[in-house]
Amino acid sequence: VMLDIQNGKTPEEAAKNWIKDHQKEVDKWFKCKDGWVIGISCKRTLRERWKQLSQADRGTLSHFKIREIWHITTFDTDLSDDKIVRLGEQNHIFYLMDESEVYCKCKDHKGMSSYVRPLSVLISNIREQIS
Repeated sequence: VMLDIQNGKTPEEAAKNWIKDHQKEVDKWFKCKDGWVIGISCKRTLRERWKQLSQADRGTLSHFKIREIWHITTFDTDLSDDKIVRLGEQNHIFYLMDESEVYCKCKDHKGMSSYVRPLSVLISNIREQIS
């Protein structure tokens, strides 16, 4: 967004570009009871997508009233500690299979536990946010 503004675009144009660029990464948006939104991304893996996603800082997400991006990832062997931490610091949450090795490793880790959740709590987490 800042680069677009520096290149002469208005903040509104830059915002539209950001949303357009990231829409293919988010499969569903839902509005929370407080007016903020959460994006849900359902992908088999993150592969190289995480580099594009990591460019969206907290300020940008806040600007669009995006609380978090939730990633439902079914094949998490490429989900490194670095990806979890870098995206987690920018309000990304990973829903992983409850028995996955990555989830089991991260759930009690001081630096990563707040960025991973078991897939079994996804529906209850959505309900908490919308009602």
